[in-house]
Amino acid sequence: MSEPGTRITVPDGAVIITPQAQYQELVELRRSVDKLTTVVDPALTELRGHVQDHEGRIRALEKRVWQALGACVVLSPGVGMLTNILLK
Repeated sequence: MSEPGTRITVPDGAVIITPQAQYQELVELRRSVDKLTTVVDPALTELRGHVQDHEGRIRALEKRVWQALGACVVLSPGVGMLTNILLK
């Protein structure tokens, strides 16, 4: 390690990032994240509401499909007998 007050030679093309510069970048990054959070949070809340609505619709549709299937199973023997009677 070099003595305090001595100069360090920096190779060509090297980049020196000071702790102050790192801190400043961190502060700017935090501001950007905060700004994004204020935009994303309301959008996520709205999206969750839409997902819940779609889940309810899908469940209602599935219920109707099973009801129709059950009705077909119950009515099919009667429809078969009625068809035989009408075709005689």
